[in-house]
Formats: sequence, C-alpha cells, structure tokens
Amino acid sequence: MKNNKKIFVIVCSIALIILLTGITYSYFNYTRTGRSNSIITGDIYLTLNEGEDEITLTNVFPETKEEARSRNDNVLTFTVNGKNESGRIVYYEIDLFHGDVLEGYTRFNDSDLMFDLIEIGENNTEKYIVNAKSYSDLTNKRIWIDTIESESAEIERTYKLRMWLKEDIIISDSEPNASYAATGENAFKNHYASIKVKVIGDFHEKTLPDAIFVMKKNVDTDTEINFANASSDTNGKGVYILPGTENDQYPIYYYRGEIDNNNVVFGGFCWQMVRTTETGGIKMIYNGLPDISGSGNNITYNCGTTRDIQDTIRTTTSLGQRTGYYYADDYEIVSTSGNSVTYKLKSKTNPITQVAIANTTDAATNIPTISTNYPYTCKQTTDTATCTTLYKVDSYASGTNADVYSSLDRPIIGRSAFNTNYQSVSDVGYMSNTRYPNKTTNASANSIYGKDIEWHTNHYLVIEDTENMASTNTTKDANHHYSCGTETSSVGDTECAKVRYYYYNNYFIELENGDLLEDALYKMTGTGSNETKAKNASYVLNQNSSTAKTAIENWFKTNLTNEVNASNPDYSAYLEDTVFCNDRSFKTTGSSNTYTQSGWNPNGGGLTTYLYFGTYNRFSNSWYSTSNVPSMTCPNETDRFSVSSSVAHLNYPVGLLTADEIILAGVGGVGGNNAGTLTYYLYTNDYYWSLAPSHFYPTFPYEFNATNSFLSEYYVYSVNGLRPVVSLKLGTEFESGGDGTGTNPYVVKYN
Repeated sequence: MKNNKKIFVIVCSIALIILLTGITYSYFNYTRTGRSNSIITGDIYLTLNEGEDEITLTNVFPETKEEARSRNDNVLTFTVNGKNESGRIVYYEIDLFHGDVLEGYTRFNDSDLMFDLIEIGENNTEKYIVNAKSYSDLTNKRIWIDTIESESAEIERTYKLRMWLKEDIIISDSEPNASYAATGENAFKNHYASIKVKVIGDFHEKTLPDAIFVMKKNVDTDTEINFANASSDTNGKGVYILPGTENDQYPIYYYRGEIDNNNVVFGGFCWQMVRTTETGGIKMIYNGLPDISGSGNNITYNCGTTRDIQDTIRTTTSLGQRTGYYYADDYEIVSTSGNSVTYKLKSKTNPITQVAIANTTDAATNIPTISTNYPYTCKQTTDTATCTTLYKVDSYASGTNADVYSSLDRPIIGRSAFNTNYQSVSDVGYMSNTRYPNKTTNASANSIYGKDIEWHTNHYLVIEDTENMASTNTTKDANHHYSCGTETSSVGDTECAKVRYYYYNNYFIELENGDLLEDALYKMTGTGSNETKAKNASYVLNQNSSTAKTAIENWFKTNLTNEVNASNPDYSAYLEDTVFCNDRSFKTTGSSNTYTQSGWNPNGGGLTTYLYFGTYNRFSNSWYSTSNVPSMTCPNETDRFSVSSSVAHLNYPVGLLTADEIILAGVGGVGGNNAGTLTYYLYTNDYYWSLAPSHFYPTFPYEFNATNSFLSEYYVYSVNGLRPVVSLKLGTEFESGGDGTGTNPYVVKYN
C-alpha cells in the first residue's frame, strides 16, 4: 500500500464555530507490478492522479446539501486513467472506509456524514453518481463501480468527492433527541470523522468469461420490441438493451423469448439469467436441480431436463395394493439434498383423501373412488408420509395396470400462499405491519355518514364540511365514507372511539387512536404524501414477513449458506445486494381504475371501484408498446427490499421477479390478453408468484402470477409455486467450457 491519504474532520469549536482541518483523500490499493502508482498486465493498465493534497475547511456548520454544493472547498478531485486492449472487460471500484483513529476524539455517527460523488464529463458537465448519501446508507461502502471496455484506447475519468455534515444534527444538553451534547465529554466539538477512499482495480488477465461479457457479446441492437405482445421470432428472441438505459453506467441487458443460452449452475442448482441490474450484477431465477455426472474435476451438469413436468408416461404395475393410499390436490418440497428431493402431500382447496377399496385387486370394480381433483400421491398409507418420488395421476382407467403416472420435476422450491393473511390491503406486502382488516356489517338504516372526521382526544367526530359541523347525512356515497355506524336517535351518533371508513358498498375498515385514512393507507402500503410520511416518521412499516418471504429465505438459508449446515459453502458471498421491488404505489393514471376513482379516495371515490396498484397501471389501457417499456424503477423506498435497507430489510439477498421483469422475458399480456407463447424461457407449464401487487378486491388482495403464456392475478392466499431470484455480483466469472445451453450450462467459478 502507498499514498495513504485521508479525509479528517476535526471539530475545535467555540460556541457553534466548527473548524474542519486535514488532508483528503485517497489511497490506491494494488499489487505492485513495476510502475509507480499503476497496474500493468500485458495490454491493460490503470493509473491514479491524486489531485489535491489538502483541503482545509473553516467555520463549517451542519448544512443542507444545497449549501454544501454551493461551495468548492469541501471537494477533492481525482482522475483515473486507463487503457484496455485485452479483449476482456476490466473493472475498478471506488470504496470508502473508516480512516485512522484520532486519539482523544470520538467518531461522528456514520449517518451524519454525507457524500456526493460526481463524474466530470465533456465540457465540465457533472453527473451525480452518489447523490447526498450518508456513510451508513452506502452499500458495503462501495460507492461506484466502473468498467474499461475491451479494446479501449486511452481513457481519462475525473471524479469529485464532496463531504459535509448533514443538516438535521441537533446539538444540545437539554433536547432529549439531541445528536450530540453541547458541553462535556460527549460534546460536539470532541468528535471527528476520518474517511479513507480506496480505488481497487480488477486488472488480472481475463481467461474466463464473466456474466456481463456473456450477455453483451450476444446483444441484438436491431430488433424493436413491442412489449404489448408476446415474444416471437420477430418480437424478441435473444439478448437486448432496455430502451432508455443505453447511456447508463450499466445498461440493462435482458434475455427474451425462446432461447437456451442463459443457463447457469450456481450453488448446486440450475438458474436462468434474466437481466443485468443497475449496478452491473445479473439477476437469475431458480430453475431446478441439475443432472450431475462424473466426479472430482470432471463433473458435468445438465439443466436441460429440469424445466417442465416430464412428459414420459409410464404404466404403473405396483398399485395392486391400493387400499390406504392417500391422494391430494397439491404437494410441497420438504427438503433437497444434491439431486434428491423429498416431497409431501399438501391440501390446496380439498382435504387430503384416502382411497378406500374393499379388496386389493385391480378389478374394474375397484377404480379409486376419487376424482382428478386429487392427482398427486406418494403411494403411502399415511397422509403425512414423505417420498422421493411423487406421482401425478394423468387418467383413471380400469383393469390391471390401470393407472398411468408421470414423474414430477418442476423448477420450483415448493408451493406456498403469497400471504396466509388476506383480509387487508397490507397483505399485498412482501412484509407488512398494521393490517386494518376489512369488515362488513350492515349499517343501521339511519346511520350518519360524513365527508370527513376530526379526532378529539379520545374520540372521532364525523363532520360534514369545513366548518366542522357534525354531519346529519344518512346516505353513504362517493363523498360520504365515514360513519360511527349508530342510529341518529342514539347518543353520540357522530362521536365514536372507532370510526368506520366505507370503501366498497358495505365493506369498511375501522380507524382508531386518531389515525386518519391517509395514515391507515400509509401504514398498510407505505404510499402517502410527504406530510403523511413526516407525521408517521417513527412508524416502522415492514416488520412482519409474508408467507412467501419466509419460505424463500428459509430455503436460501438452508441451501446457499452455512448457517444450517456448517460444511456448506456460503454462496451468498458471490451475490450482490440488489433491490427486489414490491411496488405498493397506487395506480394514478389512465381513464379508469385510478386511486381517485376508487373507494379509498374520500373525496369523490366511488363505492364500487377497487384499489389498483402501480404495476397494474402499466398493464391497463394498452400501456405497453415499443416506446412504453417495462419499468425497473421502484417508486417507494419502503418497497425496495434489500439486505442493506433499513426500511425494507431482507435477511438474505434473495427475492422474486417483478411482473415487469416477466414481461421483459416475453410473456404476453394479462389475463390471456395478447397471450400466445408457450416457448419463452420462463414458461414452466405451472403457476408461480411474482413480487408485484395487482389490486385489492373488497375482501382480499391479488398479486400477479406467471400463468403459462400470460400473467394472471391471484388472491394472495392461493397456493402457487415459488422460484427464488438472486443476483450475481459484478465481475462474477464462469468456468471455461460452458455455452449456457441447458445441456452445457455456465458454471460459476468459486474462489
């Protein structure tokens, strides 16, 4: 290591005058190969021009980002130069770390140090790469990753790093929420910040393909995709760049249509690459267990037989003993070990049923007395037994050897409800907290309905207008949603500790403890105005995991970490912490089914219109086209699930695809509209969950679901398949020899 320079912030204050002194900034981390401050390996090199040696800031207070950006004395500039003629992409990254300890002082809280990282372009244009992020918000403290493309001539990239203290720091000896004391040992003046910046290069000779290189070398830049229609030979069959991302630091590349070159073996499982992420990783979806042959260094994998139910039908001769076998309308995967899968019967809508036959022959009179509503059996005589071979009854025939079965091998880890809770808007959430379950009670004929409510210490007042007059209206309509639900002749008919909000005919939720409707909607979905969010700033939205999240994370913990079995590798080290979007924003555009038209709008919302969510916004009104493309944006911070998020926290870097990502892959439309492809690579002849909410029916919510050749909407307590999704880190390499086909998949190279 050399050139170890740092950012120091030392507070020596008199009253509120802050003196920030020191040297900023960078050290360049590399294995020296013969040239000062540079890395050379054949025809690849990178050098670092360190820029200023010292920045001194005086009379600095905690400040807004606008105030910080109006100055230049808090900025360090540095330049990266490089060249790459190797035929392989190379990477470098810019990381922040805690610097040296300053004896006698205490570090500022990480959340109080704010940063911008700016890339300087042509004509001194500025592109904000890191935009007012605190040190605690930076993922793994890596603030930027960039590439030098293959066959690149000399490049020069200049960056500016700005640091300041955030504006809402409170310095006080009496304020209970103070960030720092004004006097004493813990006084603000006795704190400091020391930050090191490291530029790390990836400059070894590339002999193995990396994931992004695999996608980019196959990209089709000529075909124009119409996302309103399913994939086809003329509407997407290959690798494409998502329109609008071409000039991004990491354009989004995605696979679409009937392709067979995106198969990967990772962690002992088959996966299919779906798309790249905004940070250069690659999202992959679970695709079953591979067939494995060979041993040692000569292992081969085959992912070509795991996609669908196997069509090889065999006549079963072992069911002469029929008495006592149990049949079910569903099943679950209990565990996996290598290529072995353990199954168990499960009830979906009908209870597990035992076939009761008087004798043990296969005579025509002894056909099972169950219907095709119970197709699955383990051929076991107890309903809780497990098996490693699960059979599906394709038909019921008479005579000896009468039953015809298929072996099952589906690319799912099991079946689950998205959420077993299903009576609240909040149940569309991958995580949730307060539920406000729906209720229905016929209101009394003379119940009072108001336009608004007021909270008075311990009760609500149902009011009619801005003059706070108690309502006398007895009609529930688009402008009268609130009611105490009592008779006009009763005392307190417009005053109640809990007030009803009617959103659909006689369906309502109850508000209490001073919550308004907008508070309830925010607590259920995270969607709300800035004023509502500020009012509920201390409220923790995502506390309870959905049924699907629990199942997926338990599977990940068991199979891709060493937490359950210490002898397992920890494969999570190869995955990036990407965002999985559970978009609970409301549909706000279009001619129908918008939030303002729904019964959840107290000012004109009809009592017969459902609440639709943001993803549905794109699936309605023929929104998709060649210019309107699937969205990779997640509007609400509380819907952006990741391991590093403090407001939408995942325990492991695993989730589900969004409906937009399934549209990218080539599915056609919603509810059968524009359907017509059974050949796009995500097709499984099965139903499996997405992460995208659709709408809230009067009694339960719906989530989008991949259904054969189109997207459908299923109520969240229905049981469907789970296909986990992970994202490989930028720069992940594959072993040589694979071509991505099902029979010769790419295999992730482990360190």
